[in-house]
Amino acid sequence: VRTIARLVTENFFGPIRTVIPWATNLYTETLISRVQARFDDKFWGFWMLGGMSGGGMGFIFDPSAKPAALKELGNLMLQTKRDMEYSLPFAMDPVVFDYRVNDHGTVAKLVNDDVDDGASVTQATRNSEESSTLGPDLDELLQEQEFDKEAQEQIRSDLRNGTIGLAKNRLSLESKLEDVIADDVIVIDEDSIS
Repeated sequence: VRTIARLVTENFFGPIRTVIPWATNLYTETLISRVQARFDDKFWGFWMLGGMSGGGMGFIFDPSAKPAALKELGNLMLQTKRDMEYSLPFAMDPVVFDYRVNDHGTVAKLVNDDVDDGASVTQATRNSEESSTLGPDLDELLQEQEFDKEAQEQIRSDLRNGTIGLAKNRLSLESKLEDVIADDVIVIDEDSIS
């Protein structure tokens, strides 16, 4: 894992930023720097997982630092956002997800419907009961995290009816991109010009 962490970090700071400069921004660079300063050699690596410019970042830590990282990373992300939210657009407060490696992949057990010994139903019931005692249910977690069901449903509806989506997330072929020239700028306050 440590080697993978080193390689994906080298890939991000090398070819990805070279080929796709907008894969990063000041928020991402500052956050990586702050995480490195806080966790030192316990911070093993960084990878951009999607969304670019902070939209899907992965931080890889020494397993001994993981509990502290899970607690502190959210605060580092939020503080960095607050430091920059008047100069960079943020759609939401950052969120930390805890992912684990699943060594087994997706597994299933083939059950013959003709032979019902009750074991499968008993096991499914036991699994359901165990999972319900592991912690708060989904509705409680969503409420605790201030999940906005109406906004989620609006986004889902917009995706389904084609109002938003990957196909809409691009400039039209007729768009013409040019460098900004002095005549494009309207000065509102002469004192703000340095």
